[in-house]
Amino acid sequence: MSEAINLKLGDVDLGRGILLISEAKNEKKRYVPLSEDVWERFRFYYHEIHENSTSDDCFFPNARRGPHHPTQIYNRFREALWHCGIEHKGRGYGPRVHDFRHTFAVRSMQKLEKTKGDIVTSLPYLSTYLGHSDIMGSQLYLRLISEHHPELIEKLCNYLGDTIPTWEANHNEN
Repeated sequence: MSEAINLKLGDVDLGRGILLISEAKNEKKRYVPLSEDVWERFRFYYHEIHENSTSDDCFFPNARRGPHHPTQIYNRFREALWHCGIEHKGRGYGPRVHDFRHTFAVRSMQKLEKTKGDIVTSLPYLSTYLGHSDIMGSQLYLRLISEHHPELIEKLCNYLGDTIPTWEANHNEN
């Protein structure tokens, strides 16, 4: 959520459909390509909102042209859940805004599996796209799909061995 809140107009390359995430986890910068659909929506949004903006202005400004506070985003998300009839189980239990990130990661791997893509070589790209410093940062997403796609996990484990520790082993260390 903070990556979107902190996105500046100068970080959005509408000509190529690429975002520069400069205020990310671990103080790492990364480039994120947009899908055609999202790219088109960004272009439309830009022309509607940013006629007189500068590159230092927020891409998604609040009413005072500054960044939104995370509480505003959380409250709007809760309103959307209520409007859609989706139960919120309480703070920390979800659904959460961050769950969209998990869903994206899991669906990306599922789509790759269905199209017979090479999951093993694609996982580092997904990790980078998500801003993880290595594929171990993506292990939670792998755990989420293990129940539904054991063949995918088997392929990864055959190739990577114990490179990605189990969730239980990692969880007990904390």
